[in-house]
Amino acid sequence: MVDVSEQEIERTQKKQKSCYSGKQGYHTLKSQVVADLAQRARCDQKSEQIICVRCEKGRVHDFRLWKESKIGLNKEIEILGDKGYQGIQKLHQNSQIPHKKKKKEKLSKEQKKPIVSYHNGA
Repeated sequence: MVDVSEQEIERTQKKQKSCYSGKQGYHTLKSQVVADLAQRARCDQKSEQIICVRCEKGRVHDFRLWKESKIGLNKEIEILGDKGYQGIQKLHQNSQIPHKKKKKEKLSKEQKKPIVSYHNGA
């Protein structure tokens, strides 16, 4: 699983624009976390292991942060991400992100299915 979290910071004296998050409306630092959420069959419990953490200024887009981090993951590892990672399939074939609704279109039940299972922690 890969996701980004934003933490509010004080406005910097110089280069304010680089830390300003238009989505949040304030100055932030982003932290990208790559975690292994594999079900361990032997132990019959979930294992949550952090593989990688990368921080960047708030203006950087989630997917750009992923590309610049150059995380080398095995092609067999499945990556789950949110809509901020549109295009990740081009870099990592075994990845899943929710379907993005297009203008004047509705998502089918099949397209909605992965979104629900992803948000329920499946």
